[in-house]
Amino acid sequence: MIEINLIPPALRKKKGKGLFPADFHIPLEIIIGAGGGLIVLLLLVHIFLSSINLAKVNKYNGFKKEMDTLKPAKQEVDLILTQLREAQGQLQAIQGVTGDKQLLWAQKLNLISEHLPRGVWLKNVVLDGNALLIAGSAISKEKKEMTGVHALASALKSDPEFMKGMEELELSSLDRKKIQTTEVVDFLITVRVK
Repeated sequence: MIEINLIPPALRKKKGKGLFPADFHIPLEIIIGAGGGLIVLLLLVHIFLSSINLAKVNKYNGFKKEMDTLKPAKQEVDLILTQLREAQGQLQAIQGVTGDKQLLWAQKLNLISEHLPRGVWLKNVVLDGNALLIAGSAISKEKKEMTGVHALASALKSDPEFMKGMEELELSSLDRKKIQTTEVVDFLITVRVK
């Protein structure tokens, strides 16, 4: 395509070929100075951000050292809390046993001791949930060890003070064995607590 323009060159509109007019020139010193200033500005921003990062790292390290110094105290507190939870569990168990019922366990243990016939001894007395377990053994030269165990069970069952707050008493197990020439009977009496 051929373009014909009849307007004299001095009166023609000049088209800009970019952001700046054609006769606008930036000196080389200004370009170098602006580039150097930009580099210095970027370095200053980098130094500023690095100093902020370094301050945060130092603060983190300070917190970490403080946490390390607090670790032994935290372990002691955790141990105390564990012991407190165990003590609260034991307290709840004791309150579950005594609670509103107000059973006089010392009196009941004294009554067991009073009704214990000759030749019968106790191995342990345990409160397991809602059951009082009385375990022991009986021995007799006259081979009346079974009589002693039954006498203990019936004496406890017929004692109104012992049965107060209790539901039933039963002879759960009897185990006869011989030690050398002597007959021994191991027994377990179970008493249900109301």
